[in-house]
Amino acid sequence: MINYIRGKLVYIGEDNIVVECNNIGYQIYIPNSLLEHIPSTEKEIKIFTYLEHKEDALTLYGFLSKNQVEVFKTLLFVSGVGPKIALSALSLYTPEDIYEAILNEDVSALCKIPGVGKKTAKRIVLEIKDKINKIITDTSEERIKVIDIHLSEIDKNAIKALQALGYNYKEAVAAVRSIDKELKKKHDLNVVIKYALRNLDNL
Repeated sequence: MINYIRGKLVYIGEDNIVVECNNIGYQIYIPNSLLEHIPSTEKEIKIFTYLEHKEDALTLYGFLSKNQVEVFKTLLFVSGVGPKIALSALSLYTPEDIYEAILNEDVSALCKIPGVGKKTAKRIVLEIKDKINKIITDTSEERIKVIDIHLSEIDKNAIKALQALGYNYKEAVAAVRSIDKELKKKHDLNVVIKYALRNLDNL
């Protein structure tokens, strides 16, 4: 398994890039959402990868974070969901949005992913909801680092504070995420925790 590739970015296409490493050019398919975050050609890039192995082909898929790889691999557990659909999901949504849609059984949101109809969306929820729920409610520090869902520093600190008060990770994330973003920008951590505690009473 190729965990990641570090090298010179030599080509940027609509859905793939080529990274040169040790005089070998690796063609890597990426979500469209990554295009605005990658460097210009001739610059160094580190990209995490997933290798699809078929009888007639080896295909590399690339991501800028381990969390994106984790979501990509999790979606592949669903029968009928292949790399193309999983890549489309990450082109449309952040990993956090995908987790949230599945946990909330938001079939309409999942149906917006190219290649996903109502039946497939329901199958995604049915087959991996429990798996995702187990992942994000595991409160071990190591697991939380792996599942990094792009929370701000104040969000992360508020979540840790709520966990210290006895709430589980899922409850804490839901309470903090339900606070208006503009409100969080205007207040310090203590105020954010107070709002989160109020939200927990309504969850």
